[in-house]
Amino acid sequence: KIEEKRKERKWIMKIETKFHGPVEIEQKDCWTFPQGVPGLEDEKEWVILPIDGEDMFQVLQSTKTKEIAFIVINPYVLAPTYELTLDTPTVELLGVERQEDILVLSVVTLREPFHTSTWNAQAPIILNAQTRKGRQMITNNDRYLVQTPLSQGGE
Repeated sequence: KIEEKRKERKWIMKIETKFHGPVEIEQKDCWTFPQGVPGLEDEKEWVILPIDGEDMFQVLQSTKTKEIAFIVINPYVLAPTYELTLDTPTVELLGVERQEDILVLSVVTLREPFHTSTWNAQAPIILNAQTRKGRQMITNNDRYLVQTPLSQGGE
């Protein structure tokens, strides 16, 4: 019975967020970025939060620093023909064994007016749903731009 009670317990953490205010998250919802994110190497734990009333965009929020959050989108929604080949360091760092475990997100830069907003097709965020690890992978693929207009989808 003691083991059953341990399984029932949930690890819950309260964090301050840039867009949602204080929220409670479970450990199972956290993503570990072993190397951090380029330019933010100390930010190793993140959570993905929904944006109310919006299915397309989400927030990738640092669990450590309130002010550090990115609006993200699945690039395949914008550009169904978006092509990505994971490099060996990414596969090894994330422990990728199956393609179906991989989630891909791209950072969005929202601007006014909205139609001038862009997404980063050059450096997608790669997540492994099995290991709960992530990495921003810089592709150096000259086919894609760092500031790809949302309206163009990168094609």
